[in-house]
Amino acid sequence: MKRNSLARGAVAFVFTCSLAACGGSSSASTQSASSGSTSNSGSTSSASGTYTPAGNAATVEGIDSASRGYRDDVQQLIDDKYSAVPAVKAAAESAARVLQTSIRSSTLSIADTSSFVIAEGQAGTCAAVNVSEEHERELFEAINAVYARTFNTDARLAARRQFIAHATNVTVLDADPSACAPARAAQ
Repeated sequence: MKRNSLARGAVAFVFTCSLAACGGSSSASTQSASSGSTSNSGSTSSASGTYTPAGNAATVEGIDSASRGYRDDVQQLIDDKYSAVPAVKAAAESAARVLQTSIRSSTLSIADTSSFVIAEGQAGTCAAVNVSEEHERELFEAINAVYARTFNTDARLAARRQFIAHATNVTVLDADPSACAPARAAQ
């Protein structure tokens, strides 16, 4: 029980930190625009087009050719680096969907984004609940990498800040672990 509380607290901190865009400009600006990336297993993919950061930087929202809820280049990052552990991959995909929502024009046109901010906190809690202790470090690395890739241009980071500024009714992020779906795959 103590481990779950610590994990939830740590992931909630990561998401809260990302809500405030702490470290966002430095980590986002260091994202590589190379076409290939190295996975945990050491193999190199040959991503091209919208599956590279450089190929998906023309607009703030970017291109999601598979309608998965986040950009192609973020999918490539997840596939290359975080597919070895199904629960970590699922958490990275969930984070990617939630973070991408924050820079969609339809979201940015909403006067109060508080409900989306609360959903981010809940997603962080669910990520912590569904990843085993032995994979916590990978979880944190995955969430940070997805955050950095999602906000990898000045325009995307500015949109993120606009999203946070429109969250007018969030005073305490209180996520509910019992609302989390169970992990999709056993570890």
